[in-house]
Amino acid sequence: MRMLAFGIEWGELVLIFCALVFFGLWLWALVDCLAKEPSEGNTKVVWCLVIIFVPCLVGVLLYFTIRRPQREREAQAAKPNPDLRNRNG
Repeated sequence: MRMLAFGIEWGELVLIFCALVFFGLWLWALVDCLAKEPSEGNTKVVWCLVIIFVPCLVGVLLYFTIRRPQREREAQAAKPNPDLRNRNG
């Protein structure tokens, strides 16, 4: 294979790039969980543990496909409906 700068080959460069992408997704999921999960109950703790300890990107994918949409639906349901509030009915 052809060497790039600093003795790095293309295959190594691809692995480094993938590792950085995976780390970025993992960090994004962890920060999102810590910042936006409600503090009541154990939900925040459980999802942080899942993100940290489930291997590879499985924990991150579980969080983004299961919990995050569920949390957004819960937040949407908790918002007051402005149409119902303005009726004098």
